[in-house]
Amino acid sequence: TCALPISEVGDALRTLPEGTATPAELVRKQGELANQALSSALASMKEIAETVRKSQSEILEIASNRVRSNVEEIRRLAKQNEVK
Repeated sequence: TCALPISEVGDALRTLPEGTATPAELVRKQGELANQALSSALASMKEIAETVRKSQSEILEIASNRVRSNVEEIRRLAKQNEVK
């Protein structure tokens, strides 16, 4: 992802050579940099959400396997007690 922290937007604008940018160009550049920062933030949030979704899915699978295993053990023990 294109990581562009908000602080870098200001830094980028300050590095523009003085007198070479008109106010309209500065506004355009600000808009471009803000758009890049927003896109980067959204991409990061999407990545985090996907990681959380995968983690939750893995946790659910582990818990389900443990419950299934415990139920099978209880059934096995119940059968042993019936035989005695």
